[in-house]
Amino acid sequence: MAFGKPSVVLRYGGFLETVLEDETGVFFDEPTGPAIARGIRALQRKTFAPEFLTKRAEEYSHARFGERLHSAVASVAAGRDFRPR
Repeated sequence: MAFGKPSVVLRYGGFLETVLEDETGVFFDEPTGPAIARGIRALQRKTFAPEFLTKRAEEYSHARFGERLHSAVASVAAGRDFRPR
């Protein structure tokens, strides 16, 4: 996504949080050649907005992670309850 390209990913783990189906990529449900091939074909039939893909990737960048971590530590250090956004 950081390069404005969609992904074909296994419907599992962290991909469930980062990939938006039909907006930033497509999922396949089992790690087999035929399932991956179906995912690639599905991806080829869709159009994706490179700007949206890049913007979505920025939400999970190293810089953004650092900002969120710093905010969490500062909140806890100040005695406030931290709620991730």
